[in-house]
Amino acid sequence: MTTGVVLYGPPAAGKDTVTVALNALDPRFVPFPRIKVGAGRATGYRMAAESEVEALRAQGHVIWEN
Repeated sequence: MTTGVVLYGPPAAGKDTVTVALNALDPRFVPFPRIKVGAGRATGYRMAAESEVEALRAQGHVIWEN
């Protein structure tokens, strides 16, 4: 089983800062890029096709989406 910590909040709330600090304490803490389908800003995202997201949903690998 894989475990993790989900950091959630508005832009500029410090999620990246907390991730860097956690990684400095324990290298097992690494960022997991958010998945995005569609146009727009791509920086910080793992771009994917809707079919890829559907497959992840079917496997129970999507924990939150908006």
